[in-house]
Amino acid sequence: MKIAFLKSRMLCFGLGLLLVAAHSAWAQSPVSLKSTVETERMVKQADGQMLAKRSPVKSAVPGEEVIYTNTFSNISTKPAGDLVLTNPIAKDLRLKKAWGEGATITYSVDAGKTYAAPEQLKVTGKDGQPRAANVDDYTHVRWVMQGSLAAGASAAVGFNAVVR
Repeated sequence: MKIAFLKSRMLCFGLGLLLVAAHSAWAQSPVSLKSTVETERMVKQADGQMLAKRSPVKSAVPGEEVIYTNTFSNISTKPAGDLVLTNPIAKDLRLKKAWGEGATITYSVDAGKTYAAPEQLKVTGKDGQPRAANVDDYTHVRWVMQGSLAAGASAAVGFNAVVR
């Protein structure tokens, strides 16, 4: 799936996802995955109340927030365990927050080779010395689901990011 963002010229980002069910082959996975990229805008209702409304991203400008949501469903008759979802963060996005109930969330600063909690991530600064990583250094986000997903159940994880 490709989503286009407007930033002085059109740029395309591939939304790369990897969902692994450790006890089954990908082709025979009991888990289906649906990914969306949306923006959220406040819309005035007929009664004057403001309501947050999400819509699919067609284009976004620098400074605009986008919401990546990955919904996975267990389409089998047995619980699915050992679920891991990995999402790259496009270079033209700045991570704002990652979320996912029942998931341990870790990040990579080395193109997805290793993952750790934010306080454990280090990068080499411009001066050649190690420094604590910050969200601008993140290249990937990973969710490791705790426990198993019941037969027929669904869960969602995702992240909010700002277009640079």
